[in-house]
Amino acid sequence: MRYKPSASEKGKAGKGVEFGKYIHHVAEQIALGREVKEDVEEVKRIKKFISELNANELLTEIECSLPLGDYIIRGVIDLIAIYDDRIEIIDYKTDVSKNNHFEYVKQLSIYYHAVKEYYNKKTVCKIYYVSSDEVVEVEPLDLESIIKELKK
Repeated sequence: MRYKPSASEKGKAGKGVEFGKYIHHVAEQIALGREVKEDVEEVKRIKKFISELNANELLTEIECSLPLGDYIIRGVIDLIAIYDDRIEIIDYKTDVSKNNHFEYVKQLSIYYHAVKEYYNKKTVCKIYYVSSDEVVEVEPLDLESIIKELKK
């Protein structure tokens, strides 16, 4: 699968939804140990990032749900890295800025509570901003704060 920007994506500040889908697909293939031959800079970054995780196990595209009061929140976790002493939840973002960072914190907070309950291990949340090759560890919101955000 090769990525070619569409006419509507060319010249934009971000790389678009299709590029994000492409990066997630490629990242999943890499995490599953499949060979990916691509010269896009973000793919090179993801290969390096995943190879340096050194986890016992990598789980990709994991569906999760979290019941919260009157809500059931569902999502798909990009990557779970399992270690002897912890679980790392990793979400890939292809944004060229951090304008949506708080929205991502809310998203990862939901994943955090679902995963922590399931594994009962120390759990860490990270956003990998692929375009800037930056990993940001996220302090998850508590359940009460998530519910308040949902009601907004």
